Amino acid sequence: MPKLLLFYLVILNALFGESIEYYSVELSLDNMGEIRVVEDIKYNFGSHQKHGIFRDIPTNIKYQNRVIDIGLYDSIIKLDNRDVEWIESQWDSIYGGVIKRFKIGSKDKLITKRHNYNIAYSISNILLPYDNKYDTLRWNLIGTKWKIPIERVKVNIKLPKSLNHNNIKIKIFRGGYGSTREVDDSIEWIDTNHFSFFLHSFEPYEGLTIEILLPLGVLKSSGKDTIRDPFIVRFWRYFEIPIIILFLIYLIIEAKKVGLRGYFHHSYPPFYSPPIDITTLQAGVIFYGKNRNQDIFPAILELGVNGYIDIINSNYKKYIQKNSKNIDTLSSEQKYLLKSLFPKDKTIYKFTSISTKVTPLHNKTNRITYKKAFKEKIKEAKNRFILKSISIFTVLFIVSDYITYLLYGEDTATISVVWVVTLSISIYALISSIQSRMWLGIIFSIFAIFSFGGMISLILEDISFQKFIMTPILLSSTTIPFILFLRAYIHPLNNYGEDIYYHLLGLKKFIKKADTNRLKELLLQNPNYMEDILPYAILFGLNKHWIKLNSEIVKSKYSWYDGELDNLSLISTQLYIQTKPIISSSSGSLFYSSSSSSYSSSSSGGSYSGGGGGGGGGGSW
Repeated sequence: MPKLLLFYLVILNALFGESIEYYSVELSLDNMGEIRVVEDIKYNFGSHQKHGIFRDIPTNIKYQNRVIDIGLYDSIIKLDNRDVEWIESQWDSIYGGVIKRFKIGSKDKLITKRHNYNIAYSISNILLPYDNKYDTLRWNLIGTKWKIPIERVKVNIKLPKSLNHNNIKIKIFRGGYGSTREVDDSIEWIDTNHFSFFLHSFEPYEGLTIEILLPLGVLKSSGKDTIRDPFIVRFWRYFEIPIIILFLIYLIIEAKKVGLRGYFHHSYPPFYSPPIDITTLQAGVIFYGKNRNQDIFPAILELGVNGYIDIINSNYKKYIQKNSKNIDTLSSEQKYLLKSLFPKDKTIYKFTSISTKVTPLHNKTNRITYKKAFKEKIKEAKNRFILKSISIFTVLFIVSDYITYLLYGEDTATISVVWVVTLSISIYALISSIQSRMWLGIIFSIFAIFSFGGMISLILEDISFQKFIMTPILLSSTTIPFILFLRAYIHPLNNYGEDIYYHLLGLKKFIKKADTNRLKELLLQNPNYMEDILPYAILFGLNKHWIKLNSEIVKSKYSWYDGELDNLSLISTQLYIQTKPIISSSSGSLFYSSSSSSYSSSSSGGSYSGGGGGGGGGGSW
């Protein structure tokens, strides 16, 4: 067998032209739990001329899905027992975390044949918890990244006086990455605190790992000290949720300062009549904070209630007829609406397209409403809120991602950032596509959301829920939607606008909960009460409810409407179709808002399957 192995090594040397004739590792453990590693490498370059060798060492260990820096320091390197030029660098590997490289040699000098390299360094964080009785020291003596054969390996392990062959347990593993093949009978004790062993004939990519179980309380340091979180991690672990809650409260307070409405309004009484000196188009802008094409129909009904038009809605005839009533008392946008329906002195509108007239109508309504009811432009108020919110969010996001980096390594931190950014872009694209009614965009956005949402599985694979809440995903998934939600309800109203807004809320509240007895009392005061309120019932999306009440109580038709009341919704839909082509162009209006409408790694280089510190590999250059 030895002859066969020797022949195999000769063949390998012929193929690769380089080999390691002798690899000695001396590992000294001190009473503080640190180790000093000295590697003697007799490297044979053969007939090749090279500048020297490089030595790659992983500087991370993995423990319960956490990535811990082993604390490599105090590196000393010599060539043939003399000082030598060398450069230290590092990079992030998807397999082994952070890799430190010692590039030994001079770019201006070439060497050949046999040379002896001495590489020494110290490790401060290597002990890990094992169970309630032991800590463990796992060290990859020979890494699995050497591409050339190693003929002989000698290992010396020196322990502090508190440890000896009676109170420790030793296992040695040899093989390719992940191998669990143990080496049983190679240990030789030099004295009670010092043992060594020899091995031969390592193939390329074959490694060697030692595991030593150490009794707790013997050394001044322990595995718990290695895995103890930095202060910022411990702080974030206990205060992340409270910080997120405080941030959400801040968002509400800041949005209220800018002009938050909707779900965060104060208590208000019911109102039984519409606000005076305001049209339904203006009311829609104040109530929803934007122009909505569907609000044109309530404005048309308002003209009917006030006697300016009649609506014909029979099985065979569907049109709107203009009356001869004087229009001097109408607002400018009401006059423009009439002109849009009945251009050039026409008196009949048969639901032909009025889409080209809608944007100017919205602009007129905006100018009037802005002067009366708003402190500033809604878009500017929303942008100011977003800027403040995103600024604070960015700081918290950076802290959260840095903590993720400290705990779980760069891969998880990077995946977290990519997930948050891509998912945010996908959601924004979905919202924009819905507003523009771009079905292809909606389909692709939904597909992207599900695709990037699946990236969570990369982060949470065999990971506890605790890891999830320590990453930026929890922060982002709770605060970003809440910021967008609040933004949708920011309407910077002045005092007059607030009075109108809460008046409209009170009117909606009454329409929604109106009882028959109260309506009968109001009808005694105003026989036309039900039709006077109808435009606002439709504005609030409560038309079916109100029409049903009208049928139960009044049981009569409106003087300005010829047709079944239940069919009013059909006219609304038909009219809305005429405005539909310009829905996307209305996004450029003064009061545009994106709010929704009222429609409803383990350490590389070891051979032990549990991982360990050290290892890596090297080669020539």
